[in-house]
Amino acid sequence: FINFIYFQNSSINNLEENHKKSVTSLNWKW
Repeated sequence: FINFIYFQNSSINNLEENHKKSVTSLNWKW
């Protein structure tokens, strides 16, 4: 749990970028 929070705090920007990329790829697939 602590590791998860640490990972979240250290990678929020990356997670947001990955989310945008996943949405974009989903749009491309559909």
